Formats: sequence, structure tokens, C-alpha cells
Amino acid sequence: MNNLSFNLIVTHEPSYANYKWALDQLKSILEKFNIVDVSQSRVLLRVSDPYEAVEKIVEKLPKDTPILRVIPVDIVIEPYVEDVAEIVWKYYTKIPPNATFRITLEGRHLYWRNNKIAHTDEAIRYIASKINRKVDLRNYEWEIYIRVLKIHKHVEVASITIAPAKYIFSKAKR
Repeated sequence: MNNLSFNLIVTHEPSYANYKWALDQLKSILEKFNIVDVSQSRVLLRVSDPYEAVEKIVEKLPKDTPILRVIPVDIVIEPYVEDVAEIVWKYYTKIPPNATFRITLEGRHLYWRNNKIAHTDEAIRYIASKINRKVDLRNYEWEIYIRVLKIHKHVEVASITIAPAKYIFSKAKR
């Protein structure tokens, strides 16, 4: 899958000090990355391999880190339900036929092509409608993670990740 700008989302505890601390930790763990955008408690990065980056971060991140979540990104597109669904329908076959999955939709709203806001449950149901895999909301093996966010202060995008659950790092689940 290709990408428009960033391929790794890192969220951290609020404050400029925690931003600097999180950045220092990332610099000590990752050999090379580019910062694409920064907003309150979130850094968007471009790395050579986002899945490898998550593995390194999970392995080397100290317990007292301000980093809360690290999410690899497969593709970034406009935040329309229909477009997100088309991408998910095209790539969900990465999920093995007998594996379980869940869809997580976070951040800002997705929109329908008619520019009406899509309610989260409605959007998830639409996206899931053509996925021929077993849903398990608690003990899922794969996650389709969709995050809608603003980049460069005014552009809304949807990031899409289809990955084994272990690649969606959460300090809370650690």
C-alpha cells in the first residue's frame, strides 16, 4: 500500500516537556525518521518501515515513557466512508481466512460523499459489510484501524491500518 505523507502515528501525554521526552526516546530507538506534522499530544512520522518501527519501539521503550500509542499506517486518503471502505475491501484479504478482526474508528468524523457526517457505528457497519472474516470485538487477532485527523492544521485525512493486533501499540494494554 502506498501513502501520501506519514506512515506512523505516535501519541504522547500532554505538554511540551512530554513531546520533547517522547521525541528523545524515538530518536534513541529509531535510526531515521521525518516529522511530518505535530499537534497537541500527537506526532506524525515518516519512517522506512512502520511495522519494523513499531517492533523496535515496543522492544526498547522504557516503562516510564510519555508515549501512549504507536500505530503504523498503510495508507492515507480523504475522510469519506465510501473511499475508506473501498480501500479496506481491497486489502482486507491480508487477514487470514480463519482469523478474527475488529474495526476501530477513532478521531474526527468520517463523511459520506454528500458531505454529511457519518456516525461511527454507521460507518463501521458499512465498511464491515463486505469483509468476509469473523468479527471478535474482544479477542481479535487483526485490527482494521481507521483514524481521522487533521494535518497541517486544516487538512482532514483518514489513515488506514490493516494489521495483526500486536502492531497497534497501546501503553494502557502493555
